Amino acid sequence: HLGIEQGGTLLDNLIKYIYYISILCFALPSGNILNIPVKILVTFGLLILFLASRLIENKPIVIDGVVKGFVLILAALVLWACLGMANGYDTVFMALKSFLSLLVTVLSSYLMISNHIVTEKKAMKVICFTAVIMVGFKFLCELVLMAGILDWVQFRELYVMVTGTNITTMQIPF
Repeated sequence: HLGIEQGGTLLDNLIKYIYYISILCFALPSGNILNIPVKILVTFGLLILFLASRLIENKPIVIDGVVKGFVLILAALVLWACLGMANGYDTVFMALKSFLSLLVTVLSSYLMISNHIVTEKKAMKVICFTAVIMVGFKFLCELVLMAGILDWVQFRELYVMVTGTNITTMQIPF
């Protein structure tokens, strides 16, 4: 039970479902559409639907200092990425995708709670459930590798085949 109240409008209930799906997308390997992560597309779709619903239903949107701070950080990151691309660093968006999806997910959670689309308690339940899924999946992957069931190359190939996504790894040069 995801806590969809019977008293909310149809649009509010749809936004709740999409919000919960966006949180679950954050934990699951969901791939890309046009080289944009599905989790970012779902979350931006959620934010657009939320803004449209507020305009259609003539409801106010709570935009406080926290929301303004998130928007400023997101704008700075996008500007930084554009400058990086202009200077020939074509991998800057690849490095930024995970961080950007995290910030947008946190912003959407804040907006959904502060605008009374979802309650803090229900949002926390979904976020905790998602965290358990992520930790469980990563733990299972580590067990498979540590037990020698698959070596790293086999594991990576199986992961890509099953999820349709690449494993994101980063090497830090020293």
